[in-house]
Amino acid sequence: MKHVEQSSQSNHSSSRVRVYLNKFIVEGKLFVSICDESLYGKKISTANGEIVVAEPFYGGELVDIDTALRIADEAFSVNLLGEKVVNEALRKGLIHRKSITRIDGIPYAIVVSSF
Repeated sequence: MKHVEQSSQSNHSSSRVRVYLNKFIVEGKLFVSICDESLYGKKISTANGEIVVAEPFYGGELVDIDTALRIADEAFSVNLLGEKVVNEALRKGLIHRKSITRIDGIPYAIVVSSF
């Protein structure tokens, strides 16, 4: 992923926030899914049915948000779900505001790298 904008906010400590980070290697490329800790195990309604925020796609390791976003910055594709992770990715310049949509009121973003 490439940084798309830099926030003017500083002194923001997000290391206490935890998220679920799941990593997949497909054809030699790193794919990452990250969701807010509070969303794990929940069912989210979509126009086409339900999404269960759980394994095999979400889940993996429970890590601090800064660690997760450092790993995401190196990934080919990143899937972000939740207020905390999407807002922090936006604040760090990892995603653009226009890439954010909502599923059942929850912020969601997918980023695919150009490399």
